[in-house]
This record gives sequence, C-alpha cells and structure tokens, in this order.
Amino acid sequence: FGLNLRVFTIILFLTMCRTTMGAAHEFKLVKWIVPMGFNIQIHSFCGFCTVFHALGHMAGHIVYHTNYVNGGIGHSFVQKSLLHGANWANKGSGDGISGFLLLAMLIVMAFSALNRGNGSKGYKIFANIHYVYNLWLIFLFLHVPHLWPWFASIGALFIAERSFDFFRQTIHSTLDTSRPCSNNVTFLSVPRTSQSSYPGSYFRIKVPAISATEWHPF
Repeated sequence: FGLNLRVFTIILFLTMCRTTMGAAHEFKLVKWIVPMGFNIQIHSFCGFCTVFHALGHMAGHIVYHTNYVNGGIGHSFVQKSLLHGANWANKGSGDGISGFLLLAMLIVMAFSALNRGNGSKGYKIFANIHYVYNLWLIFLFLHVPHLWPWFASIGALFIAERSFDFFRQTIHSTLDTSRPCSNNVTFLSVPRTSQSSYPGSYFRIKVPAISATEWHPF
C-alpha cells in the first residue's frame, strides 16, 4: 500500500502539471504516454485509488502495531519524528499524527469530489477544499522524511509550473462586450494577446466581480 501511494502521489501531481504535459505532447517519442484530453479522468481515478491505498496502509499499521509493537497503536503517535521535534539524524520513518492528518485530507477531498456535480455550490465547495493539496507534500515530508527526493522533485516541478503559468501565461484583461443569448447562454468577448497553443488547449477565465477564486476552463 505504501509503495503504491508514492506512485499515485506523483501521478496525481503530474496530471495537474498541464503546461508541462502540453510541452511533452509535442515530442513524438513521449506523445503516446501523455494523457492529453483525459488527464482529469486519470487524476480522479488516481485520487480515489490513493484513498483506497491510504486506508489499507492505515489498517496495516494498526494491525502491525497492535500485534508486534510494545505500546500498541499508541506508539505510532509518540515515536521519533520531525513532527515531534526529533533532529534529522534521529528522525523516524513517520508517525500516526501526520498519517491520520493526511488520510483526513484525502477523505474530505474525495467526498467533495463526489459532490462536485451537484450545482455551482457543490463545485465551489469541491474547488475550495481541493486547495488542501498545497499542504499535501508538506505533511508527506513530515510523515516519511526519508522519501524527500520523491516529493521534492514533483514539488519543484509543480511550483515551477504554477509560477510560469502565473507570471508568463496569465493575462489581465477588461471585458470587451457581453450580451445574453438563448438557452441561458451569455456571450463574452475578452481581448487577449496571441499565444501559442496545442491540441487540447483551453483558457481558464476568472471574473473577479463574481468570484475571486473560481476559474472556469473554455
């Protein structure tokens, strides 16, 4: 369960690196393994697989500590770890506190994802709760500090991509014109500068006057 969680975590963050995926999609040698167009489905599948494996991982720890460790499951909450102030040389492989916090994050995000299709309110709850992923790698580091190269590499890629998207790809524009159309459709015209694009590209638009946090892909 633990080994699979490492892989699923990396895949989850890779599917969120869409600019990187788009650039990789331009290379014929790796194009066939880049999930352009259905990365959201892969992300969702891996997310629920992560919940399943996290529950299995937790159950394994409970059984192991109950049967083979002095102090039982309570020992996992007091063993040496960075969270308990242990220095780097004496750090343990993890503790129960960070593990249960990670599991709680997963379960909350999973339930909000199941409810995301229930109107705009359900989607807003889902979108806001999913910002918890910003804490995910931090608590993973506290939970299994000896695996820091895994999570530092994907974290560096993720931060670099988000920085590139914010500073180089984000365009601040003023609405040019708008009008209501039939079937509750609203026409918006937003001027933009020309940018390179690739198959599967889309623009994410936010209207601050309506919501400061919601972005919608078009």
